[in-house]
Amino acid sequence: METVIIIVILLIIGLPIFLIMKKINDFKYRASQQVMGSVGLGMADANAKINEIQENGAISKYLVAYPTSNEQAVKALIQQLAGYIINNQNNGAMSQQVLGIMNSDQMLVSMRNMNFVRANLLNFSPDNGKVSATAVYTDTRDEYQIMIFAVIQNGVWSIEKINVLRGMVKGF
Repeated sequence: METVIIIVILLIIGLPIFLIMKKINDFKYRASQQVMGSVGLGMADANAKINEIQENGAISKYLVAYPTSNEQAVKALIQQLAGYIINNQNNGAMSQQVLGIMNSDQMLVSMRNMNFVRANLLNFSPDNGKVSATAVYTDTRDEYQIMIFAVIQNGVWSIEKINVLRGMVKGF
């Protein structure tokens, strides 16, 4: 008899908590759909959408400062710079910190066998020429990013810093 009473009490307490948690999760889902639109289920899809939103303003500023360039050329340059980094090739415009990371980060070695996904210009400051960009690669399960922080001097991107990030999940 006591166990039945305990079970009934747990149901009385637990059921509303369960329903409230379900409602909160539904609201979170609706909010993310409202903000992100029709983004897929994986973090990689959400990250791609966020990068795209960031890129819109940065590309506009960049093209004003460099009117002879275009969006495809900027993305190709980011991909080329990431290729130098992955293949441990010094293009002559890399800081000692970047060269050190290129020589020691094993993630870059494994990224040589991955497929290029996209390049995004994330930020550009025309006042000081600072730029940040990302190049994304995948091994079909996860996405890996190379964040590139550079300064543009006389039209040349001098890479000051890089971050290698692993693991934006591509779906479930």
